[in-house]
Amino acid sequence: MTPVVKWVGGKRRLVNTLTSMMPPKYNKFHELFCGGAALFFHLEQPNAVIADMNWHLINFYKAVRDTPEELLALSNQHENNKEYYNEIRAWEDISKSDIELAARFLYLNKTAYSGMWRVNKRNRMNVPFANYKNYADPTQKYIKHDTLMSASALLKDTTIHHGSYNSIIPGRHDFVYLDPPYDQTWTGYTNEVFSQQGLKDYCDRLNDIGAYFMVSNSATDFIKELYVGYEIFEIDSAQAISGRHDKAGTRDKVKEVIITNY
Repeated sequence: MTPVVKWVGGKRRLVNTLTSMMPPKYNKFHELFCGGAALFFHLEQPNAVIADMNWHLINFYKAVRDTPEELLALSNQHENNKEYYNEIRAWEDISKSDIELAARFLYLNKTAYSGMWRVNKRNRMNVPFANYKNYADPTQKYIKHDTLMSASALLKDTTIHHGSYNSIIPGRHDFVYLDPPYDQTWTGYTNEVFSQQGLKDYCDRLNDIGAYFMVSNSATDFIKELYVGYEIFEIDSAQAISGRHDKAGTRDKVKEVIITNY
């Protein structure tokens, strides 16, 4: 199954690589910093846990799980034009219901520039309108009914948690995938402060518990030194935050690391 939302830094192009690097056996699967939850949707495993600090993202996943038909109906009412987009983007959250905000999230995700979710210091989403032509037809839906219903069925057997990664305490032999804000990259999709050292401390805690972990991050000297003592694998990853390709039609290759304790 593919993710139901676009996500900058999402791992849908790397899921086969990630899957090949997972432990052969484990108990429960956890995807923290879930974002588009590419690995979670690829695995389609029951009794999993997904978590993220972005309230709007988690509220959306709960709506997919609990009220997919209402979510679809509300999202399809939104119009694909710049003036309307700016009006919906400026909503005051406190004045709207959770399901209205979930439908708004889906709409903004599909029509914002590169599907990016970025907030300012007041925690207000501020990504500009993208004017994607595939949504110019008013009969075009932002998500297909079958896609939404398949995601809803999977999420019904999933724990969906809003909060910090370090509030999740897995069990022994559980597997935890962590896709945090990368070292030396833009991190403005929530207004929360993130610490690479804090994540490393959490990984040490997972290791002490006897849980398996896998971390994705940028291949900087700082990250490599931070995780000395664990397995560190360097890979190429195609990224294009702008959504643009070079003249050969390929995406820029950047170096990433996959860090594991097994």
